[in-house]
Amino acid sequence: MYLNDINKLTIISFIRTFSISTVNPYIGLALNQYYKLPIYLVSIYYLGLTFVTAIGYIFGGYLADIIGRRNSMIDFYICR
Repeated sequence: MYLNDINKLTIISFIRTFSISTVNPYIGLALNQYYKLPIYLVSIYYLGLTFVTAIGYIFGGYLADIIGRRNSMIDFYICR
């Protein structure tokens, strides 16, 4: 099966997003139970994660508007 660059990046992005969505709810539990962080610090962690994600979506959308979705995805994965 032949996949062009944008399809490969889409599949990789889906796998990354799915794995983060699967693991992320349990990070707070681990921080609280295993590392003994208070609930308010775990809440601050989730608040920061949400804030950084929102900024990333805004910046990514702006970048995609300027240089195109395909080019912004390729540039992002090259810079990683």
